[in-house]
Amino acid sequence: MTGNSKESFELTVSKIKSIAKQNGIEITNKEIADKLNIPIEEFNAYYEKDSASPELFSLLYSSYKDLLKGISYHKIWHITEYDDPLDPDDIPPLDPEEAE
Repeated sequence: MTGNSKESFELTVSKIKSIAKQNGIEITNKEIADKLNIPIEEFNAYYEKDSASPELFSLLYSSYKDLLKGISYHKIWHITEYDDPLDPDDIPPLDPEEAE
């Protein structure tokens, strides 16, 4: 089994908005894009592909450090590989004499 993790732009933005909302503040994607000094179209592209450059993440965290408090948000997934059950090399013989 192999695993992987990547910093999640969509999850980080959602967390910023969620924490702000708990504090009675509404933050829009446009406001976040403006704070990052990028066009909303570029923001939407990062959000849709759930990825951004390390520099943009750094700016995002420094812009909202009061809400994120040094926590980074990652999506983690695991890939499990199984042997092919129909691979003749992996099928044990029915008769022990066939193994010779």
